[in-house]
Amino acid sequence: MAFKGDVELDLLLVLTGLSTAAPLIWFAAAAQRLKLSTIGLLQYLAPSGQLALGVFAYGEAFGWVDAVAFGLIWIALAIYTFSALRSAPSR
Repeated sequence: MAFKGDVELDLLLVLTGLSTAAPLIWFAAAAQRLKLSTIGLLQYLAPSGQLALGVFAYGEAFGWVDAVAFGLIWIALAIYTFSALRSAPSR
């Protein structure tokens, strides 16, 4: 495939692949060192951050039903985390 167009634009397009792949490679390397329960909890942070960005920065609607659902999800995660910490062997 030959690039057709501006050289700077073509270079930027190539670099977007690198900027996308690098965090995924770093995540895969880190995930091998963490417990699956820790990775599972971390997977809730990105959507929560996106929700906060949408609500506070972009003014997206966030009603009481959304707040109840969001709160219940995080309460369940807190219960799971507490239970996992209690059953974990002490160091």
